[in-house]
Amino acid sequence: MTYTVEELKEIFRKHLMWLEDDGAGERADLSGANLRSADLSGANLRGANLRYADLSGASLSGASLSGANLRGADLSGANLRYANLRSADLSSAVLSGANLRYANLSDANLRSADLRGADLILIGQDIRGYLFWAFVGDSGAVEIRAGCRHFVGISAARQHWTESHQTDKILHEDCLSLVDRCERMAKAREWKLEPEVKP
Repeated sequence: MTYTVEELKEIFRKHLMWLEDDGAGERADLSGANLRSADLSGANLRGANLRYADLSGASLSGASLSGANLRGADLSGANLRYANLRSADLSSAVLSGANLRYANLSDANLRSADLRGADLILIGQDIRGYLFWAFVGDSGAVEIRAGCRHFVGISAARQHWTESHQTDKILHEDCLSLVDRCERMAKAREWKLEPEVKP
């Protein structure tokens, strides 16, 4: 389904009212919508239904999509830089070629998502269920996120987890193995492992 700019503005207005528990508000239902190449930068679509929407090439940088239903959505080539995708359902979504730098993917469901060509390494989850992912940051080197942690370079991540969870050997080794996996995957992509040290 294709919407006019005015129709989208009205949907977003009602969605914001819904988020504020205004009785006149309504959750945005853009399931199956044609939003190809739309500029939705900074949009507040928290909890919105975007299931199977065509968001290919869309600009969603800085958008709030936490808890949104993006199941099966086409986000190929979309700009999701700094987007908040916490707890979003991205299962079976197409994210090939998407820019996911600095996106918050904590607790997001990425089951069966197509990440080919996306600037993201989905490293895995530790035994507590925290998702580890990596991308090339503004430093030009690989950056790792895990839960609320953020590290620039493999060495910083390895040092943190070498010193952490000393009393829980299984968790300690699990986290270090995820850093090792990230290093192997980053090397395969020919990503820089460490930021340049400035004199």
